[in-house]
Amino acid sequence: MKKIRRLNNRGVTLVEVMMVLGVMAFLLGLVMTIMGSVNQSRHADELKQEIITLAQISNELSNSRVDFSNIQASSVIQSGLLPKKYIAGDQIVTPSGGHIILENYGEYQNTISFWAYGLTRDECMLIVTTDFSGITSAMNTNWVYDSGGIPYTTQRADSSCQAGTSNYIGMNFIKE
Repeated sequence: MKKIRRLNNRGVTLVEVMMVLGVMAFLLGLVMTIMGSVNQSRHADELKQEIITLAQISNELSNSRVDFSNIQASSVIQSGLLPKKYIAGDQIVTPSGGHIILENYGEYQNTISFWAYGLTRDECMLIVTTDFSGITSAMNTNWVYDSGGIPYTTQRADSSCQAGTSNYIGMNFIKE
């Protein structure tokens, strides 16, 4: 009778298991980084649309007036014109969870100030480099630079917008 010779049948070594786990961890980290970047970009695009929507709503609410007097976040929320995704309780919020304040200053009745707080660097960079001509008369970031409503250069935005979610942007909407 012929004897069958068995090859090494020990299974997988610990080193092989560790290498597979290492590769999987690297790939998972890469996917998470890409997904985070996609979400930040989406939030920045949504914030841009929210700014345009708020300017339109403010103008619509002031149609029966000559100025923006008495238009505040509460009146915008109560109007029912702002999509619910931008409302949390009695606040207007950004797509990434920051908050927005609308203020009207008595001496400048034809403008309403818009302040967005808690913005990510990507949101900050997209907003300040966007041309809001005809909508804003002023735009500043983190009290560093007021562009007078003109979009920032990429270099200016890069130096003005900070890492993390501590950025804020101020804009003045002008009455159409």
